[in-house]
Amino acid sequence: MTTEATLMLPLCPNKKHHSSSYSIIHYGFRKSSKGLRLRYLCRNADGTHHAFLALPSGEPSVDGRTKEQLVKCPDPKHRGSKVLSKGRALSASGNWDRYYCRSTNYPPHYFRLLTAQGPSRVETTKPPICPEHPKSKIVRNGTKGSGAAKRQSYYCEPVGGTRHRFSPALSRQAVAPMSSCAGCDELLSPHKGALTASRHTPWTLTSIVQSLNNLSLGRSYAEVGIELRAQHRAVTSHHHGTHHAAVGAGSATATGAAATTATGASAATLAATEVAAAASTPSASSSLDSSSSSSFSRDQGRNTWHLAANLVEQYSPILFKETSRAIVEREKKLRAKNDAILAENPETTLRAPIVYLLDDVPIFINSRGSKRVRNQNNAWAMLVVVELLWNEPKDPFSYPTSDARLRLVRAYPRNSEEAWALVLNELEVVPDFIIADASPSINAAYLRTYTNRKPTFIPSLYHINKNIREVLAKVPGGATKKGKKVYLNKLINEAASFMSRDDLVKLTPKELSASWDKLIAAVAATDGKTKQIIGQRISNEPRMLESIKTLTKYPFLPASNASVESKIRKDLDQFLENRKARYRNLARTNFLLDLAVCRSQGAFNDLEKLGKLIRESNEAASGWAPAPRAITDHQPLGVGVSAPIYSSLLSTPLLTKLSAARGIAPAQPKVPKPMKSSIQFPGTGSGRRKGSKNKPKPVAK
Repeated sequence: MTTEATLMLPLCPNKKHHSSSYSIIHYGFRKSSKGLRLRYLCRNADGTHHAFLALPSGEPSVDGRTKEQLVKCPDPKHRGSKVLSKGRALSASGNWDRYYCRSTNYPPHYFRLLTAQGPSRVETTKPPICPEHPKSKIVRNGTKGSGAAKRQSYYCEPVGGTRHRFSPALSRQAVAPMSSCAGCDELLSPHKGALTASRHTPWTLTSIVQSLNNLSLGRSYAEVGIELRAQHRAVTSHHHGTHHAAVGAGSATATGAAATTATGASAATLAATEVAAAASTPSASSSLDSSSSSSFSRDQGRNTWHLAANLVEQYSPILFKETSRAIVEREKKLRAKNDAILAENPETTLRAPIVYLLDDVPIFINSRGSKRVRNQNNAWAMLVVVELLWNEPKDPFSYPTSDARLRLVRAYPRNSEEAWALVLNELEVVPDFIIADASPSINAAYLRTYTNRKPTFIPSLYHINKNIREVLAKVPGGATKKGKKVYLNKLINEAASFMSRDDLVKLTPKELSASWDKLIAAVAATDGKTKQIIGQRISNEPRMLESIKTLTKYPFLPASNASVESKIRKDLDQFLENRKARYRNLARTNFLLDLAVCRSQGAFNDLEKLGKLIRESNEAASGWAPAPRAITDHQPLGVGVSAPIYSSLLSTPLLTKLSAARGIAPAQPKVPKPMKSSIQFPGTGSGRRKGSKNKPKPVAK
């Protein structure tokens, strides 16, 4: 009979590995001068492992734990593999260490790393491709430019061709190949410097994207400009001190003292240059302000606001074009789908109709504090269009829910018929429904724009109810005021209770007419004068009848444009707070509002995709960005201190020019009503005004 001894497995010397995620297996033994040592492997669930030694009694050996590898294979699939050093190669770019990776589940391979100062080692990346010779050899060729604009240059060595110098369309900052940084290891590669946004600009692509994101949140031009310049100084100072100190030097390394000295000199010189350049730049906003008070932050804002304004002019059209393209494609598909459904059955109820909600915000400017803005239009308007995106519920017997998003926001000198016609002209797809208040300008633009196919117009029941109650509140004895609130008396309030949505959809045309008769009778019993309330009935009763038909068929549609007012408060009020009187340029203001639309549509959810869009646009133009300050308002001759300046946002005649440029037919002139003459002809009266002391002249026979 044989007995088999049971081997007790020891615990791993690392106490963090005392869990169910790790397992211990016996892996042979080792003889040494100190005696026999048993070898074990501690394996993790993710495939990594390490070895340790223990005494036969199970106690850990003093020299049992092996050293952790400093160099690991850059391939993430080879985690836990054994890496062996295979020598070192010297070149002009530095010292290259060669390694051999021996993995358990993958074939062995060689790789090399560029030796860096300290323990940090990062795999290098490939240089850019020459646009003329895609398969040629590319080597670095020093730098071009100076200071913050120093960029990496390259040589192209084609097979059988002539060697030539080139730079990519969007160049990168020059990076020393031997530099080391624990905060941004990716910059250790000489081909991975910070990517510039375009040619002849100091701003990096990351800074441009972050600034546009801040502008879409409603932050001011001055605030974003100051932050952009401060970020540029910090990044440039770090870059020169950590990654750029050794570029161009004969040795691959530089002492810490030399790096610190170069950093301080470069940062100080750059900061002095930027401040001097900013101080010499004229500011349009400072010319509009006659106040003599000043502060450091205010002076900085005057010198830097144009930096953010330039970004809006350059890149907002690019982002809005892509966002608008996606919106139009979605709406065209939905329009075709809804048309097919209506063609099959015109009486069916659409589950996802195209709905636009319209509203405007008049903005008034107090121009008494400045002589230069006197005697000109002191108001402009913000016209807002909100769309509803429908979500199909899981229950097929439930109504769909909707999400409101900004569809289009425009700033114009007036919220007139011409302005709304320009807004509706920009919307390429004809919607199924338009919901708005009873604004004459919106109604006229609606009739003027949709001539062939008219969407169903739903007047806002909230505004109808509000307007009628305002008329009832002016009836003598019809209301009482407590503080700022007005309460209708019991008789009139009960008669006007039929105007809510829940009550209107239950009424037939006869019942609606009877409700109006009851309301007019209540007003007559209170005051006796019913002219104004009868006028409200004439204008609003037909609208109520049409709304009852539509809301009965589509009970999930909103009965008011409250979603527009909600989006204005949440997404647009920050663009007006403390600076609504500062907007002067119509095109630039609309570009800024386009960023708010892009944010509402989700364009700023992925900043990496946004940067890629800007990069591809500039690379398509050989690295050049759109020209800034191309939409400046040109001032007429003779504009002085006392003469008003020209502002396109406050110029009402500009609406007519914009309509003509887009091919919109001019509005039909309104025929004035004939005035009643106070002159009485012979045989019709005395011809005297009431209270006149002059006697009428006798009529000749």
